[in-house]
Amino acid sequence: PIPDKVSTTSFSLDDGARFGSKKDSRIEYANIPASMRDNFKFSFDFKTFSGQGVIFYASSISHTNFVAIYMKNGTLVFSYSSGRGRTVLYTQSGYRDNEWHRVVLERDQEGASLYVDGILEAAEDDKSDAANYIEYQAPFYFGGLNAAVWDLAQDNTEKEDLSFNGCLRSFRMNNQRVEDVENVFSVTRCGDNVEPGVFFGPGDRSHIILRSRFAVGHQFKLSLDIKSRKQNSVIMSIHGRRDYLILQLKDGRAEFSADNGRGAIKTVIEPSTPFGFCDGRWHTFQVAKIKNLVVLTVDNISNTNTGSIAATSTDTRHPLFLGSQPRLAQRRGQPVQDMFVGCIRNVTLGNDPLNLSYTTFVGNVNAGACPID
Repeated sequence: PIPDKVSTTSFSLDDGARFGSKKDSRIEYANIPASMRDNFKFSFDFKTFSGQGVIFYASSISHTNFVAIYMKNGTLVFSYSSGRGRTVLYTQSGYRDNEWHRVVLERDQEGASLYVDGILEAAEDDKSDAANYIEYQAPFYFGGLNAAVWDLAQDNTEKEDLSFNGCLRSFRMNNQRVEDVENVFSVTRCGDNVEPGVFFGPGDRSHIILRSRFAVGHQFKLSLDIKSRKQNSVIMSIHGRRDYLILQLKDGRAEFSADNGRGAIKTVIEPSTPFGFCDGRWHTFQVAKIKNLVVLTVDNISNTNTGSIAATSTDTRHPLFLGSQPRLAQRRGQPVQDMFVGCIRNVTLGNDPLNLSYTTFVGNVNAGACPID
């Protein structure tokens, strides 16, 4: 992988780079090959599953002058302003097929145009705005934005995700390579054998903090898709001084347990084959705790159990972990000691889908994509 931060003048995107492993993954350029004040042309290739996030951004200090290229709901958007009105071009087509597409966008005296795969998708004939200069300063962001400028930039990108989720390559301005790289943050090489999701790799630490302080209380609901590479691993957990919730694989079985302070309440689902939950396929896990009732569902097969009616609240104020967590051996609930290795996607907490790129990663976690092999 490309280092998290580098300083070089000869970084090439010709082989493709993957963005989105962290919420602000990006490349920062110190310079671009030509002036962007009036006439300019950018070109690059992209492919994506999600069709979201910032691809290119440059602006003045106040962000009233800017050039922005981003994706919104699978649509490519080209927007700019010289401080006297804004021009915005949207493609008519959507691009979420994870196939490479060629983009050429241009501003000149006639206005602006946006081509994808050689087809004119949008054009703007606003000559009055085209006659005005766009002021800007370095750095020039590619693949994502620095979180520090997000508050000022978000109105210019329709509040899209900080980082593009996908691959980019062959970045050119006026047919010249854009190469003067100043910094690279959380960017990896782009490979073909991937699919959407978050990858938890092996290592000393590999987990996500979904919530830094979380109170389970009387009700809790979580659903997620899992592709595990291990028969033993903790998938989700949260602990209080005495109470806890744990979802784990134990000897290949799915186990969900809770303690409201009056003893463990546990329910288990056996796979149809010994390695049924670690077979290289996605499996949907759903857990719920309603007072003293625990419910576990795996691929539409459910099991339940109940505990003492005298205790119905799971009292926690510690982090809610996805994947393993520190000091598992000291935690209550008999968690297995193996860290989760594999992929997770489509996480919903309560009724709220979670964008894991905006959670806290610890260790070997990559939100950009999951390796298939």
